[in-house]
Amino acid sequence: MERRISLWLMPSTEYFELLQARIRALAKECNAQVFEPHVTVWSGLGIEVTCRNLIGRAISGVGSITLQVEKIDFSPEFFKTLFIVFRSNSVLSRLSERFRTLWEKPSAYELKPHLSLIYKHMSRNEQQRLALGIELPWRQIEFDRIRAMSTPADDQAAMDVTSWRSIFSANLRAEVSL
Repeated sequence: MERRISLWLMPSTEYFELLQARIRALAKECNAQVFEPHVTVWSGLGIEVTCRNLIGRAISGVGSITLQVEKIDFSPEFFKTLFIVFRSNSVLSRLSERFRTLWEKPSAYELKPHLSLIYKHMSRNEQQRLALGIELPWRQIEFDRIRAMSTPADDQAAMDVTSWRSIFSANLRAEVSL
């Protein structure tokens, strides 16, 4: 069965724990769902069993990636309710393009590096209030793992994070350059 396969860049342990705590606190304050902090590198339709080898080829030689924080922002889009915006990064862009090239089905996914802090429909005033209250203790975040997630292909169904499943994850290691 085809599902949406999303490839997540996962923060290294130090950043993961702090970001996860922030996501949990916002979810509790706003009665929202809890999810793991991540940056979606690529997303498209696929079959779970065929993606592991393809992803292994795409990440070969990729080491940890450090992204520079640009700002905190918000939007009316459910999956971008409140989020950290990162500056463009050439290694991340090339990795996303590798996935696009190797994947068995075309995807319209466009890389816009961000890390969501909450998923919930809310008013612009509430989003702005939350955004003003976010202070990050760092200007950059290191990512050292990639995780493949399987989610429903339908956007409405995908809003229920309990329907998401981790297919596998892998550490990023520098063996050859991108």
